[in-house]
Amino acid sequence: GAIEADALLICLVCKIAEELSTTSQASVLCGIYSHLATDVLDNIMVLPKWPDLFFSVIVRLRGESHLASLLNEGGVLDNFDWCEPWKQGISLLRHDIMADLTEAENNLRNAQRDVMQFHQHYRACPHCRGLFGVDQRNCGQFTCGRDAHGVGGGPAVGGQAVRETFGCGQTFSIDQSLPYNQSRQHTEDQAALQQLSGEYERKKNIFDEFNNGAALRMRATQFDVPSMSFHVRRELLDGIFPSANLIDIMPEEESNPGTRLLIGILDYLPNLEHLSYLPYMVEFYVFVHKTFRHMVTKEQAMNTKVENIMDEHLLTNRFGSIDCANLQHVWSKVVKGVNAFLDANDSVVNWNCEEVNVPFRDITTCSLMSI
Repeated sequence: GAIEADALLICLVCKIAEELSTTSQASVLCGIYSHLATDVLDNIMVLPKWPDLFFSVIVRLRGESHLASLLNEGGVLDNFDWCEPWKQGISLLRHDIMADLTEAENNLRNAQRDVMQFHQHYRACPHCRGLFGVDQRNCGQFTCGRDAHGVGGGPAVGGQAVRETFGCGQTFSIDQSLPYNQSRQHTEDQAALQQLSGEYERKKNIFDEFNNGAALRMRATQFDVPSMSFHVRRELLDGIFPSANLIDIMPEEESNPGTRLLIGILDYLPNLEHLSYLPYMVEFYVFVHKTFRHMVTKEQAMNTKVENIMDEHLLTNRFGSIDCANLQHVWSKVVKGVNAFLDANDSVVNWNCEEVNVPFRDITTCSLMSI
């Protein structure tokens, strides 16, 4: 019963993902029972691995740009709370997020540099606490807001006569002046620094959330559905099956004939895990036959290695970048699954009740004809 329930849930999740990939709508989320389907998803997607499975189907069938459209504001998945972490990983937003963080970081760094300059080269009037610069060559006497000696008997700033006056106009010596951190400007600068620092931290948090979302998306592109035998042999304890922990009690119920049969099937078929690669193998087989059946001769098929037709550059030119990414993903799974199976069985398979030697040990080097 536990295995059946898990199988039904997996079918539901994959069906919803498949419909969202093809039509951007899922019938179960639009009908009269949509609230029930929503409740099921909300409860399932908080479990480990389930979001990975769901999003891996969408990425594999339509690519990341389509997933981004579903997650963006107004998309079908926009209002699901469990989608929030995945929204942050939308690659289309990466440039804007990086630009915003860089701008906030530069603004904060420039303000900190200015404050450091003020600390080193500026002093404050002891009367009004106004800020003024101190030249390396000076007589030690200062007038707040203007040159101490003026020009032509009138006020001057920087050696240039002025009509307006600045500061409070009080005179004092360098020894009487105050450090920058006691000036009015220091208080204003600290408030500005605090604001810029807060903005930088906010942008940094957005960037960190994006990286976390990107890691989630990467997990989805590399996701594999493990076979139930992994749970029996306790090789994968945090897998996708929410009821798999119920299998742990099966050895205690061995008096039941059905339980003994299930344990025997799962425990004594060491290559059962290779079945998880079967969907990829079927998809690859269909692709090869549909694409090359009428394109190459028998002789060409016998002399062409499979790895040559799966060249990324060739696939991109023929099918486009999105389809190429999917084909490359399928091909990597096929290589991993087939080669693992051949190694585990010493390149021997059963065919018509007889053992048959497979004429290759690495699918990448086999001929197109062999497929």
